[in-house]
Amino acid sequence: RKDGQPLWSREDLIAAETIAYDASVMIEVLEQLHREVNAVDRGEEETPGLGDYGDLLVPRLVERGKAYAHQLHGYWRDLGQPHHYLNAHLELVREQTDLFDPAWPVIGHQPQTLPARIEQEAEVHESLISAGCVVGGRVTRSVLAPGVVIEPGADVMECVIGDGVRIRAGAQAWRSIIDHGAELGPEARVGSQDADLDDPDAVAVIGRESTVDSVLPAGARLFPGTTA
Repeated sequence: RKDGQPLWSREDLIAAETIAYDASVMIEVLEQLHREVNAVDRGEEETPGLGDYGDLLVPRLVERGKAYAHQLHGYWRDLGQPHHYLNAHLELVREQTDLFDPAWPVIGHQPQTLPARIEQEAEVHESLISAGCVVGGRVTRSVLAPGVVIEPGADVMECVIGDGVRIRAGAQAWRSIIDHGAELGPEARVGSQDADLDDPDAVAVIGRESTVDSVLPAGARLFPGTTA
């Protein structure tokens, strides 16, 4: 706190989970917590564990007055839910982040393959297209991983498409996450143009190596390797 005011709000604070402990203190506190949990009479109920580090351990260290938080400035994003994951990619395609600084490049592991190919009939707007992709359909505000094929007549909007996904002519995918190796057939209609990007249950998620040739509405979940 500074001048009685918090340095940040609960809404924009992320725990990056990079934690350094004094080993002797951590062991001491863990043993203490373990004794306390076991001392509670729960009858025939199974004695619970200590849970996540943030459930009991960190709060107790804070109570002892020996815990310190170090704020890391820059671009940080919570990606723990599908809508957060999708929104982070949308920020990339709209260049709403500071990750495009040439002095601080993002170093990845691009496969050794041909460059992306954009066919004559393709329409591509505000999108990131990886190496090895072949785009013949319409792609709007989306991120395509290496080797994705978007056939002519397919329509993709505000999606994250994994490696090697094939979206057949006539298929539509809107505000969805499609994992690697999946295929959308000509009759596939995945997600919705009106899906609420602030709703954790509104983004459709298609599991890896799945096949879709039907209608899956906003918020649909398809397990890996299944057919719909």
